[in-house]
Amino acid sequence: MAMKNVFDEHESKVLQETIASASRYCASVESMEHHMKMLYHRCLDAEEYQSEVKKLDTRRRSAHDSFISRTKALNRICENRGLQQFYEGDIDDRMKVSDFAFYLRESINEGEPTQRVRCVK
Repeated sequence: MAMKNVFDEHESKVLQETIASASRYCASVESMEHHMKMLYHRCLDAEEYQSEVKKLDTRRRSAHDSFISRTKALNRICENRGLQQFYEGDIDDRMKVSDFAFYLRESINEGEPTQRVRCVK
């Protein structure tokens, strides 16, 4: 990313950590979706299923919270430097922040972002 060149060493580290956090969040969502499918096919009773899904959701939410916190910190750095915000959307809209994490990961990993298809039940 071009912004990395205008940051000092600490700020560059915040940028790198934010990008890594986006990747971890995306991986946690994908892992949760995969494990939920596996749990569904195992003959668990409803209580055991709910308990396992709750554990998965706690991990996913924690990764999401971490990405949001890091994005806020990076936005503050950008603001202090007079730069365009790293994330210009509504930071309190968790769905949009989630979409941004996937956009960011795919932009970096593949060079071209793709639309994420949500698994909605």
